[in-house]
This record gives sequence, structure tokens and C-alpha cells, in this order.
Amino acid sequence: MNSVILLLVIVVVVVIVLAILKAKAQGGAGDEAWPFYAKKPLSQPEQVLYFRLIQASPSARVKMQHVLIIHEVADYPAWKKIFDQAAGIRREAGERSYQVLKYENDPNKIVHFSTWTSIANARAFFESPQLVKIRAQSCIYARYMKESISI
Repeated sequence: MNSVILLLVIVVVVVIVLAILKAKAQGGAGDEAWPFYAKKPLSQPEQVLYFRLIQASPSARVKMQHVLIIHEVADYPAWKKIFDQAAGIRREAGERSYQVLKYENDPNKIVHFSTWTSIANARAFFESPQLVKIRAQSCIYARYMKESISI
């Protein structure tokens, strides 16, 4: 798995380097920072307001925790149907957003990346008896291959 990720990173770097070299060979626009143009995410007044708000109330910042799960299912369409039906339960438990990906060469291998309001809420949900029932219904036949929670 690690070698696949390493190979993918190498391929991406090579493609980027080749694109830059091709642009320079075609007589790129000299002083421009092609293909990247720097732009601040906030204007100067917005930056001042943001920092004043943070100084006034440091606890007002919203912190999100991320969960990455990779597992296999017996039947992706059946699993996805149950997963979608449980969206409300996950949302009530503290999930704010999610993304589900499938492996290209194995559509029953799932990558589930989600954002939670807190680590405590994520752990409570993933260890709940309610989730055990959902997992049994959703045709997961392999134990979690990897589960990591970033803090």
C-alpha cells in the first residue's frame, strides 16, 4: 500500500515538472509565476477583522477533527444505500462532512474520510452499539484495514 502511494506521488511530481519545463520551453510569459498566481485569501481589512475577533475570543474558533477509514464491503451498492440512510444518525453524532471513495481496481474497497465536531463525538459514534448494528446491515466483511483520527 505504501509503495503504491509512493509511486503515485512520484508520478505526480514528474508530471508537474514536465508541465513546467514544457511551459518554459514554449516561451512562458517571463516574470509571471505560471501557473500559480498569488492571491491572499482575505483582503487587508478582512485580515484585521479576523485577527481582532481571534484576540477578543480565542475559543470562538471552530475546530474540526478528521477521520479516515479504509475497509471492504461485500456489495458496494448495498453498503452505499445503508450508509446514505445513516447520514442523519452520523450528523446527529457530530459528523459535519464526508467523502466516500472507491478503489478503481476493487470497487468493494471503500475509503471514508469525514470531518467531525470533536474527537470525543467521533469515538463515541464509532464505538456505539448503534454503529455495530449498522455495520452488520451494511455488508462489511473485512475488519477495518486502517482507522486513524487526526487531532
